[in-house]
Amino acid sequence: MWIRVVSANNLLQGHSFSGHQFGIKVELPVKKALFTAAFTQAWGTANLQNPWSGYPGYTSVQVQDFNRAGEGAFLLRAGYDFPWVDGLSAYALAVFGTDPDLARQYRQNEFDFNLQWGPKKAFWRACRCVCAMRSSSSLEGTSITSPISARFLTT
Repeated sequence: MWIRVVSANNLLQGHSFSGHQFGIKVELPVKKALFTAAFTQAWGTANLQNPWSGYPGYTSVQVQDFNRAGEGAFLLRAGYDFPWVDGLSAYALAVFGTDPDLARQYRQNEFDFNLQWGPKKAFWRACRCVCAMRSSSSLEGTSITSPISARFLTT
């Protein structure tokens, strides 16, 4: 994966900027399980911009995108389709980020768990739990910036 964002004019930020990201992803299917590892590295004069809404990077997850200038991120994910319940699947993932280049931006990590069930295409339920953590420059170390949350979705 290669992403390049360069301003041709000053409409997005009021000044010219550039941002780049490189990524690689590997998946290993084992029977009903899927194991994934991914790495991304961003660089440039500004954080990557995504005015089109969602960000397409391999390490973009439920809360964080891991697309700030100078930020690297490593993702580990394990998913499983339960064969004894039609449409039941689950995954857990962790993304570990590095310190970005820009001042007053710090390392962040995210841990997600997803349990979903959808035996029919018109009926789908999911429970998602997220814990996003961001380091700070103070002596306290790591703080949780968004508490552990659960989301229940139905379509």
